[in-house]
Amino acid sequence: MPDCKADATRAQEQAVGRALRRSPHVMRVFFVSKAVGLKRFKKKNPLLVKQLPAIANSLPDEWVVTVDSDRNEAKVGQAICAAHYRGVEACHPAPEMGGVQWGSPITDRIRRLR
Repeated sequence: MPDCKADATRAQEQAVGRALRRSPHVMRVFFVSKAVGLKRFKKKNPLLVKQLPAIANSLPDEWVVTVDSDRNEAKVGQAICAAHYRGVEACHPAPEMGGVQWGSPITDRIRRLR
């Protein structure tokens, strides 16, 4: 991530997971490692395989959070941003800048498909 000088430690990642699971309006939380993220990226973007050395170094570990209602999605996202978890990239207004993201067209589409 652009603003991170080092990856989060395992202890920091576990602490974030525990905090997310205790958060109001959070129904499900799962971890996606950098390695799994890279495999998914390769599968979705086979034409970009030649660029992977640069991309592989920039993929973060991530927590994926499912909220109880789309009305609470922004609330949960704002609470995560306000928490300033150790080892977590700061929130940015533009998704391409990294950090915590919510309310994207992709999540809206997934919600409609359920």
